[in-house]
Formats: sequence, structure tokens, C-alpha cells
Amino acid sequence: MGLNGLTIATFIAGFIMVGFGLAKLGNLLKFVPYSLIVGFTSGIALIIFSSQMNDFFGLEISKVPADFIDK
Repeated sequence: MGLNGLTIATFIAGFIMVGFGLAKLGNLLKFVPYSLIVGFTSGIALIIFSSQMNDFFGLEISKVPADFIDK
């Protein structure tokens, strides 16, 4: 969605964080397992890294193949 979508998503995330803070819902985080947080963060990092490789290396591949990780 480009820069407009990024801006909207950023503001929505900020509003959600402020809303959770005002509602004192931060204590619910202790019920989320540490391994779940680490796994989710690592997965997102891998997806972002692999999707940016085209631009970093200057490749002309328009779509990353589904079996990219296997190769």
C-alpha cells in the first residue's frame, strides 16, 4: 500500500498501544510464553530479510519462489 499504508498502520499500532496502556492491560503479557514471542519475532525477521534480498543484491527477480528456504 506504499507510504500511505505504512503511515496508517503505524498510527493504528500506536493507538492500540496507548489504549492497552490506558486500560492497564500490560499485565496480560505475562501469560504469553517467551518461546512464542521469540519464535514470532524470528519468523517475521526471516520473512523481512528474505523479501529484501532482491533489492540488497540488485537482483531482477520479481517474485521469490516458494521453495526459497529449501534451496
